[in-house]
Amino acid sequence: MNFLGLVVPSRIGEYLIAAVVIILAPGPSVLFVIARAIAWGRRVAVLTVLGNSSGALVLSIIVALGFGPLLSRSELLYAAVQWGGGLYLLFLGIDAWRKRTAHAADMSVSQRHSTLSVSTRYGRNRHHDSWHSCHCNCCS
Repeated sequence: MNFLGLVVPSRIGEYLIAAVVIILAPGPSVLFVIARAIAWGRRVAVLTVLGNSSGALVLSIIVALGFGPLLSRSELLYAAVQWGGGLYLLFLGIDAWRKRTAHAADMSVSQRHSTLSVSTRYGRNRHHDSWHSCHCNCCS
């Protein structure tokens, strides 16, 4: 008997375990957002989520308009998309390398200003989860 497309009762347990593991494992987008949140803070993480969502929307629109079959049939168009994407990634890498000191300085400032506690009670500063006074003139 062919079970293709049907539920095999003896395999339901294995399926449930695999489904739970796949659902709970974070994907590359989630890991990217977590890394950005740790390095840059909440605001950048939210903007990263918006960027990921915008990219998924654009991809969905491209697929809905039927460009998928067009890309699969045209080797020239497929190669152009591949080269364009590769060149864009190269540009991003070179840009990040050239601005690495500015990015490192921005990350250290964002870590100082992490919003772990926004409470101003008990003499705590707005942006800092400590009792110290702010020396970066952001809390005055």
